[in-house]
Parts: sequence; C-alpha cells; structure tokens
Amino acid sequence: MIFSYYFIVTLILILVWALIFATKQELRKEMIILGVLSLFLLPLAFTIQTSDEREIQHLFSSLSIMDLIFSFGISGIAGVIFHVFFGKHYHLMPIIKSAKKENELATWWVLRLFFSILFFVWITLFLALGFDLSSASAMLISAIMISIYIISHRNNLLIDSILSGVLTAMIVFLIVSLAGIFSQAPIDISFINVETYFAGVPVELLLWSLALGIVLGPLYEYTRRIELK
Repeated sequence: MIFSYYFIVTLILILVWALIFATKQELRKEMIILGVLSLFLLPLAFTIQTSDEREIQHLFSSLSIMDLIFSFGISGIAGVIFHVFFGKHYHLMPIIKSAKKENELATWWVLRLFFSILFFVWITLFLALGFDLSSASAMLISAIMISIYIISHRNNLLIDSILSGVLTAMIVFLIVSLAGIFSQAPIDISFINVETYFAGVPVELLLWSLALGIVLGPLYEYTRRIELK
C-alpha cells in the first residue's frame, strides 16, 4: 500500500504529539484543549482561500480526518513546545489585590481560551478579506497582534511566544523533510496553499506553524494566570 505524503507527515506529527502526551503528564490537559479548540481554524482557512461560494463548498467537502488530526496535533504541540524543550513547570501566579479581576477571570479559563482563539480567527479573517492577504500571512500578523497584547500584560511571556513559534515551525520543517524520504509526490493539504516551497517545504505551512506557536505558546499560561519556572 502506498501512503500519501500528507498521510506520512500527519502520522509522524501525531507520533510526536503522542510521545509528548505520554511523557509529560502535566501538559495533557493543555494539549487536548488547545487541539480541540484549534479545529475552529479549519473553517477559517477554507473561507479565506477563495471568495467563490462553490469553491468554498468544494474545500469543505474535501475536509478529511487527516486535516482534523493534523490541526489537532500541531496545535497541541505548539502550545507546549517551549515547556517541553526548556523543562519548565507550571506554577500559579501569586494573588495580589490589583489583579483581583484577573484572578476571578482565571477560574473561567476554558471560556477565555475559547474566546481568545475565536478572536484570533476574527482578526485573521478581517486581515485576509480586508487587505487581500493569504491565510498564512493573515494568521501570522493576527498572532503577532494578539501576542503583543498578551505580552503587554505579561512581559515574561515574550520569550515563550517567540521560541514557541520558531520551534513549532522547525518541527514542522523537520517532519515534512523526513516524510519526503518516504514519498516523492508533492504534498497536498486542502486548507493550505502549497504552491511556494522553501527547501522542499511549503512556505505557507511554515508561516502557519509559526503563527500557531506565537499565539498558542503563551495563551494557556495567560488565560490561567500561571507561569513557567
């Protein structure tokens, strides 16, 4: 049986996800929640690719289980990769009177996480449609904007955001390059433009991964008012 390039990429990706999940018990909740919430990004990716209603319907109909697994896996990894590489652990931030409102909001962290990702989707959609940007470029700009907002409240998350983005893009680059050993056919991902390549890897896929790392890396700690030490 001959497997597609995309299947091999997704398989390697989910094996990396499973390895982190199995060895880092502290991260399991974050990986699952971020992975599930990231599925909201798939309709966004389809909507921004074209304004033609029939083409959008075609893209939605081509949505596969691999698309869901890929999005779930890469988002879970993007949210915890800084934690994994630098061996840090979560600690609750000290409760102070001036942050009473933030402390109360932290108890609703799942909703905050959901609305933060939804806001990320809205900004990306606005940038893509309003300024005629590609989905990956719009996502990257949106991710940077949200990260700037987060860092303005928690400047200790700056390094987390930057390195999460870089490491996520590097992991995707390595996985796609490794998968290329087993398949010579061009990779085909329904929700990403794969026309432009860098060293055999779709540029938009790298930008997409970079954006996810930048925004998801610090988002969990920010919404839960926890820090890595």
